[in-house]
Amino acid sequence: MTVRNQCGIVRDLLPSYIDGLCSNESKEFIEIHNKSCDACREVLNQMKTEVSFPNEKDRVERLTAKKPFKKLKNILIISISSLLILAVILTAIVFEYLNQPRPVDTNSIIIQEIVIENNQLTVIGDTAHSALWYSGEYEINYDGVETLYLIPRYRQVSKENSSGRFVINHEFRGELLELDLASINKIYLQGKNPSDIRLIWER
Repeated sequence: MTVRNQCGIVRDLLPSYIDGLCSNESKEFIEIHNKSCDACREVLNQMKTEVSFPNEKDRVERLTAKKPFKKLKNILIISISSLLILAVILTAIVFEYLNQPRPVDTNSIIIQEIVIENNQLTVIGDTAHSALWYSGEYEINYDGVETLYLIPRYRQVSKENSSGRFVINHEFRGELLELDLASINKIYLQGKNPSDIRLIWER
């Protein structure tokens, strides 16, 4: 078999060789022939390039096409995450704001009984409907002479006593520990504004 005939056979077998479909004998025949035939070896290299190039080109094009969508996906994820974090922060701020105790209007409190004895002040009363969410919290201030100011407080996130009976039992201690209740002659109910005061007990 002449070299030219071998080249013809080898080149006919090259497509199967590249795809890995030829027999072991054909594969060995092609590889031995190409060691001594520059022309067939060049044809083989060219065929490999032609076969692999479209696939590589397609791969690059697919990767390039995916990049904008990947960037958009990342932007969307970051944006949604940021919005969720912002929503949580705003919810916490609003909850904290609503949960701050605020003075109740004096006209929303109906005092039924006030008792002062044994260094303790007991106030029994009712909340009108306008005293929504009265939480039973309160503050007592002393003017240093003869007057106490009782400030009932409410929280908007609580509905413990939107309208109904409440009882305040305050035992004087801390900075009011030395207070002589016998010297107290007046007790005022104080509301949201300093001017919103109402006399509820007088000796």
